[in-house]
Amino acid sequence: EGVRMWSKLVPMGEGEGAFVAVMTCGHADENCPFIPAAEARIPLRYEDPKKFDDTEDEARMYDERSKQIAAEMVYIFSEVAKK
Repeated sequence: EGVRMWSKLVPMGEGEGAFVAVMTCGHADENCPFIPAAEARIPLRYEDPKKFDDTEDEARMYDERSKQIAAEMVYIFSEVAKK
């Protein structure tokens, strides 16, 4: 079936069955919404590249953070797939 992912909001009717909420912001515990259908809620804290908005480093920092999150998600899901 693969992995279904959403950013910000979980669409109505989604998240049924085996569902884990993985939040990738530095303040996930305090500010991300409660998702009642989730079997687990896992905050992964990353430094928000937003502080580089409107600077010459903006694109580079967003790309860097995106690649970091993607690499770590690949690792996590490859470990889950082994179980």
